[in-house]
Amino acid sequence: LDVLDTNVIDSQELANLRENMSKEAFEQEYMCKFDAEPEGYYYATYLRDAEAEGRISDFPYNPLKPVITFWDLGMSDTNVIWFLQEDKGRPVVIDYYENSNKGLEYYRDYLIQKGYTYSRHFLPHDVMVRELTGNGGTRKDYLENIGLFPIEVVPKSQNLLEDINATRVFLRSCCFDVANTSEGVYALKNYSKKWDRREKTYLKTPNHNWASHAADGLRQVAVSWYS
Repeated sequence: LDVLDTNVIDSQELANLRENMSKEAFEQEYMCKFDAEPEGYYYATYLRDAEAEGRISDFPYNPLKPVITFWDLGMSDTNVIWFLQEDKGRPVVIDYYENSNKGLEYYRDYLIQKGYTYSRHFLPHDVMVRELTGNGGTRKDYLENIGLFPIEVVPKSQNLLEDINATRVFLRSCCFDVANTSEGVYALKNYSKKWDRREKTYLKTPNHNWASHAADGLRQVAVSWYS
């Protein structure tokens, strides 16, 4: 049902509820509109639409096409890699990987073991941080020296909310291979805003938790794919 039973809640009470709740929460709780975007979650609705449209399904690696990787770098923190191919101009996410407390050689070896043919690797701006390897080079230099190239550097975000909106646009058209990206998709569904316990409301800034690493990695995709 999309309509409230006005015999239960009168129009004034309904107006008060609408005034004191977010649009999403009001529609879900009182208007029974369960297709409203879950309150506080950035991408849940877009991924639900992708599932309904068959864009989270069987999209395996095509050995005739190159793979592009997009990273969210983490050394002591979680490191994330998204693997994409292009099919008739449409981005296809074929794989996802995350791990932590591993060195750069580990991720180089992991990419080799996948057996994919790579064309480019997009890494965030902190790949330009100098590594403590004794030669004074950057992480980018080090990765290229151990065989991971070419590397393209994604500039530091100038407006996080604009990049999140770019990711929403990207999610309207991309596809995900369900077998190899389920962990990443699950994290994207749970990427949310911070909750202010005192004010009992969501803030405008993202919550940095286990789900944010996958989301940060996909933002690298969204701001780079069409540029």
